[in-house]
Amino acid sequence: MLLDRAKLDFLTHHGRTASYLTSVCTGSLALAAAGLLDGYRAATHWATREQLARCGVEVSSERVCIDESIARTVSRALEQRAAQNP
Repeated sequence: MLLDRAKLDFLTHHGRTASYLTSVCTGSLALAAAGLLDGYRAATHWATREQLARCGVEVSSERVCIDESIARTVSRALEQRAAQNP
C-alpha cells in the first residue's frame, strides 16, 4: 500500500476534501505516505512510531490523538468522535 502510487493518489485526492480524517493502528502510515499528515500530530501502533516519525509526522503516544478536528488514532477513533458530538 505504501508504495502503490494509485492508492496513495486516491487517499490524497479524497483526504484533502474530507471533513474528518481518521485511521486505525498503522493506517496513519498510509495517510502520511499520501502527504495528509504534514504538519499534524498522529498516533500509530507502538512498533511503527519510528517509521511514522521518519515520514515527518509529530508522533503522539496517546491512544487517541486529535489534532485540529482531524482524528488519527491507534484505535476507537469513531467511538471517540461520536462521544464528542452527542
